[in-house]
Amino acid sequence: MNREILFRGFNEDPNGNEEIELDGKIIKGMWLYGGYHKHRKINYCFKEEEPEDNIEHYIFIDRQADWNMENGIQLGKVIPQTVGQGTILKNKLRLFEGDMYHHGDPNITYTVVWQDNSLKGKQKGSSSYAGLKYWEDRIQKIGTIFDKKEVSDE
Repeated sequence: MNREILFRGFNEDPNGNEEIELDGKIIKGMWLYGGYHKHRKINYCFKEEEPEDNIEHYIFIDRQADWNMENGIQLGKVIPQTVGQGTILKNKLRLFEGDMYHHGDPNITYTVVWQDNSLKGKQKGSSSYAGLKYWEDRIQKIGTIFDKKEVSDE
């Protein structure tokens, strides 16, 4: 295969240096980037019997060793709602599902979503979609849907 399929997910860690907001709760940890695996801890005969916590979600990444030593693979458990597929634009900008951006006018923002078998930008407050490849020279990433919300004193 001559292309890289990227994923991102947030690994919860109380000692992490990044924070996200999910369902109104602030979570510390770090973003992991790599391959994705959905793991069933136990096989159940009937899907109806399977408890929700039986499925774990992982991002796996290569871990480099010293010169002439075998590299390893590291798994990081991630929060399933934060997992998203990504793409690399020709200017080397990496965008993932859940990222927010604009392409010129900061008042018109988009969220990266998976739609019709590809990643696209969904315009906020509209039903319009924008192709990432068409606008890639103008895209400016402004955050993610998981960024902490600013609280105003008003």
